[in-house]
Parts: sequence; structure tokens; C-alpha cells
Amino acid sequence: MSGGLSVIADVDKLKVYEMAKYRNSISKVIPTNSIEKAPSAELKPNQTDEKGLGASYEILVPLVNEIIEEGKNKEELIRNYDETLVDNTLRRIHMSEYKRRQAAPAFKVTKKSFGIGRRVPMIHNFF
Repeated sequence: MSGGLSVIADVDKLKVYEMAKYRNSISKVIPTNSIEKAPSAELKPNQTDEKGLGASYEILVPLVNEIIEEGKNKEELIRNYDETLVDNTLRRIHMSEYKRRQAAPAFKVTKKSFGIGRRVPMIHNFF
């Protein structure tokens, strides 16, 4: 990632798919199968992100936005989402913070990005 610039790091997966479909409506440059297949890291056969994450992106994207952009806490989140899903999502965000610190700089697109717009301590059990 040295010298890199992460152009869409701040864009959620649903928007990435929407942008890809829009781009292809102008002229087809993105392979259709990469837009139509279920999102997956493709580390295991038949793996999908939905199976691994426990919910679809239609549920996860708003949940993550409420956590990151709106700063909602667990008590507020479990009013609208399953408590186990909230716990898992909060844990994943917390455990992945170090990855964001190591990532290439990114454009800020959302109200509060994972990057510079969101500073959280990584030590002393902050969460």
C-alpha cells in the first residue's frame, strides 16, 4: 500500500455496486458477473459475505453507518437490530481498527469516514 490512494475506501458496498451498475450503463467496462454475484472474499468454496457476516448488506450498511457516522451506542442500536448482530458488528469494527490505521489514505466521501474523520484509541480497552 506504499504510495497508494484508496479511492473508494469510504464508500459502502451497496454504493460500490450501484456505482458499478451506473458505470456499465454508459458503456460496459466492468464484468457483469462481478456485479451480479453475491459479495464474497472468495477464500473458501461457496463462501459469501452474508454467510460470514451473519446478515445481508441491506441490513449491515445502515447498521455500520449508525455506528460510524451517527455514533450510536449498543443500547440505541438494539432497538432496531438483533442484539447478537450488533455485538458482532461492534466487535468486528473494533478488532479491525488497526487495519484502517495501516491502510492507504482515502478520499472522504461520507459524513464521517473510517479514516481521519474517526479517531479512536486502539489501546486500554477503549470500547
